[in-house]
Amino acid sequence: MTSQGVDVSRCTQLPIDTATAFIINTTFVNYSRQPVALIKRNYFIVMDMRQLRERLHLRTVDVASIVGVGESSVRNWEKGRTMPKLKINQTAALCRLYKCSIEELEQAVSKSMVKANQNEDSTLT
Repeated sequence: MTSQGVDVSRCTQLPIDTATAFIINTTFVNYSRQPVALIKRNYFIVMDMRQLRERLHLRTVDVASIVGVGESSVRNWEKGRTMPKLKINQTAALCRLYKCSIEELEQAVSKSMVKANQNEDSTLT
């Protein structure tokens, strides 16, 4: 299947609100109702832990059973309450399940922690 001369079957689809997006080599192309936007090379979207799970339509219980942790652990990671403390085989299973690299997983954990801190700060003021 091609779209505007691009073979989209070899692209990675990412959920971005109402738009459909693809990573093509290292160029981000947005195919939505808006005009096509080409963004600079090496641009990528950092997702948090919940977004990694939801983009694959997984439930927290599914992740917990495959990785071998409690469901509350997965919820705590997503809310930024705790950091995943996993064995190497569990980390590998999580990366395979989420179809991400270890770097993307690390960035997702960081983003979840930052979001939690921002929410905490906003409730204090």
